[in-house]
Amino acid sequence: MPWDDITRRQHNRDHLRYPTDLMDPEWAILAPL
Repeated sequence: MPWDDITRRQHNRDHLRYPTDLMDPEWAILAPL
């Protein structure tokens, strides 16, 4: 996956409290597990 402006925005974690925090779409992937 090349890092362009779109993917940088999608994977930006600056607004999270900790870099390891998960966003809601990531929790949705993990919820069934």
